Parts: sequence; structure tokens; C-alpha cells
Amino acid sequence: MDHFTAHPDNLLIVLSWIVGNKTSIPTQSIKNGEVFQHPDLDTDHEEADNRIIPHTVYVFRQSCMTQIAILSSDTGVFVVAMYFYHLLAANKLTELWLRGRVGDKTRSIPLHVIALKVRKPMCEVLPATHALTCCDSTSKFGTKAADIKAEPVLYLKDFGGGAHTDVQDCLQNAENFLVQVLNRGKAWH
Repeated sequence: MDHFTAHPDNLLIVLSWIVGNKTSIPTQSIKNGEVFQHPDLDTDHEEADNRIIPHTVYVFRQSCMTQIAILSSDTGVFVVAMYFYHLLAANKLTELWLRGRVGDKTRSIPLHVIALKVRKPMCEVLPATHALTCCDSTSKFGTKAADIKAEPVLYLKDFGGGAHTDVQDCLQNAENFLVQVLNRGKAWH
């Protein structure tokens, strides 16, 4: 907390975390050296993937900031942030960064640039691609390069689409996608 209170004016930082056996520390924000409590953002979700976007939306709405940096090295956070980028951009967010450590290096990834390059349909299927091929609850299946080359938009655009989605078609498309991932992965060896 002492480190964050020393940041320059007009920088808003939102913090929350889980300690030990799912004991949630109250969500706090720091701006201009002042600490604020946010009980409306408290949650018992252990995964940062499920906590970061509500915090990002809060920061965006409360502060009218047009540039946001998320501090995380988690692939799931990348996926969720890419999924929501276009919604945030439609509400005047100009830059969304993911900053994290890989080994002893810190990297800043311009999600706003990547999201515009891969386009909205790809951003919308990234959670399905991630869930099927390698997230915290599934085993690794292929490579990320194979996932993207397997045309996930074609196969997964209706994945988890709700009541109007035919479940059998959805399952068949997911299976076809995974077959394509495997086929693409073989070409890399």
C-alpha cells in the first residue's frame, strides 16, 4: 500500500486479492495518496480473470480515464480483457494495456492494438478457445498458434451462446475445432 500511495496525481489504482483459503481482502482504490474502500466490488472469486473486468469497468466509469493498464501475467486475464475490449472502446476507452512479468522481464502488451488487428469476432471467441484448449481447468490441447490457425471464429461463434444455440451443433462445432487444432499442431512438428 505504501508503494502505491507514492504514485503521481490522477493515477487510480484498484486492489483486491485472496489470501490463504479464499479469505478476500476488501477492495480498495488509491488516488492522489488517498485510500478508498469499495465493498460493492468485493467478491470471493479466487480467479483474477473473474475479478479484473468489474474493477476495470469501475475505474473507467468513475474516473473517465481513457487509458487503463491491467497488471497481470495470467493468460486468462488476457483472454477476458480482449473479450471486453470492444465494449470498453465503444464507451470511449482509447488504450487498454496488459502489463505483466515473464521471468525477470516486465512487458506491456497493447491490447487495444491487438484487438483492432484481430477484430471483434476473434475477440468474442477467445474465451471459448481458451476454455477448450488450455485454461486453469482444462489440460493443454495443442498450441496457441494452432488454436488461432484453426479458424475459431468459424467453429466457435455460437459456443455458449445461450438459449438460442442448438447444443448438438455447438458440441459438433467444438469437436471440429479441436480436430483442426490437432491437425494444425501436427504441421508444426
